[in-house]
Amino acid sequence: MTDLNRWVVAGLFLSLSACGGAVEAEDVLGTSQSALACTCGAETFTVVRRATSVNCARAYDWANSLADEAIATACPAGGCNLTRSLQSCAPVGPNGSQGFSMGVLVTYSCNEPDTCAE
Repeated sequence: MTDLNRWVVAGLFLSLSACGGAVEAEDVLGTSQSALACTCGAETFTVVRRATSVNCARAYDWANSLADEAIATACPAGGCNLTRSLQSCAPVGPNGSQGFSMGVLVTYSCNEPDTCAE
């Protein structure tokens, strides 16, 4: 933005605010800070989640969602270096009459710092 444009925007802001008009000011001087870059932390964590559903695929999807929620809670800036391992799928009840249980094991690290932006 040129100096002339900044003066015009500043003058417009002042004239509207003097008249009682509602004005939302934006950063006309360009002083906003850029977000911090993320790096993957060195510490490794493991989470295991199991779920039961009508079939193995749905049980896996649900277990995966539960693991993702745990990672999101543990890592405010998100997880990194995720490795997922399937655990066995087993019928619940006689012949799977009560569904199927399946698990997922996830190893991960956390993005650092906690306030970084990917």
